[in-house]
Amino acid sequence: MAETSTRARRESGDLSALLLPELRKIATNLGIEGVADLKKPDLVTAITDLQAANREAAKAEREAKRAARNQKRRDNNSNETAPSDSEDDDQDEEDMPSDNSSNSSNNSSNGNSRDNSRGDREWRRDRHRDRGRDRSRDRDRPSRGEREIVLSEDDVLLPVGGLLDILDNYAFLRTAGYLPGPNDVYVSLQQVRKYGLRKGDVVTGQVRQAREGEKKEKFNALVRLDTINGMEPDSSKERVDFSKLVPLYPQDRLRLET
Repeated sequence: MAETSTRARRESGDLSALLLPELRKIATNLGIEGVADLKKPDLVTAITDLQAANREAAKAEREAKRAARNQKRRDNNSNETAPSDSEDDDQDEEDMPSDNSSNSSNNSSNGNSRDNSRGDREWRRDRHRDRGRDRSRDRDRPSRGEREIVLSEDDVLLPVGGLLDILDNYAFLRTAGYLPGPNDVYVSLQQVRKYGLRKGDVVTGQVRQAREGEKKEKFNALVRLDTINGMEPDSSKERVDFSKLVPLYPQDRLRLET
């Protein structure tokens, strides 16, 4: 009867209800050392901590096995859907010029194979260089919403100046301070990239006066840029970013009037 009640208390997890000899027996079976020197509260704590650690270890092992099975399943799926290396090689051969393909059929000697591989590398290098030039031209080319303004001899240019405000897809010269106004001047992103303009620059330039009978735009566009922060536009490109400037700490003391 006593053994049955002991087993019931043990299964219910109420270790504090067990007697000291019973706790020592459980601790010995779990591999806890120094059981004879531990008191009952210490034995309960040691057994509880060890059981919790065993549960966490078992849980981690199950999760690791589950992750390994999922990774193996993903690898199998990717191997089934990914194109083979031979298909990639065939595609590269189709993209290469016919001269290289004809030379590759005649690579019986080591000298010919070296020449062919060198030609392939040079062709790939030239192709990447051409793609880089295309990307550079696309970057410098005006976007779809920007139009290059063509000036004629009869056009009248008016001087303007203000603070540059760069937004997401366009920029403006704020001619009446920091806030938007009706006399602001539109600045294209092409000009921003060309001259390395930054938000807050003091820019002076010229706008074209509307021709007779021409519909007046809401904002005049900047057609000529004269100065950026009092400097020539070309020299302003070499400006250092503010975050990269070296701070100079004060060396002289300023005496303020009281």
